[in-house]
Amino acid sequence: MTVIYEFPVDEESTLQNYDIYFTNEELTNDQKALIEWYRDVFRPEDLRLVESVQKGLKSRGYRGQGRIMADNSGSGISEHGIAHFHNLVAQVFQP
Repeated sequence: MTVIYEFPVDEESTLQNYDIYFTNEELTNDQKALIEWYRDVFRPEDLRLVESVQKGLKSRGYRGQGRIMADNSGSGISEHGIAHFHNLVAQVFQP
């Protein structure tokens, strides 16, 4: 399981921390490779995306959608499943 923490530093930059959890005590070679992939490929790509969204939030074209891409039709390129999950979690924590 991977937990990603994103902390906005200012209007255009973000600090990211990743915690990666495995059930076994000793890391396998595949797990080590996955950690390297997160560090070398996924994290830099994700950080660039997050920071571009962050910059877009201050643009005049921003419509208040948030950071998740969710279209009304629920197409395959949409993150509507993620949006639904986040809404379920938010409901649990509402008073």
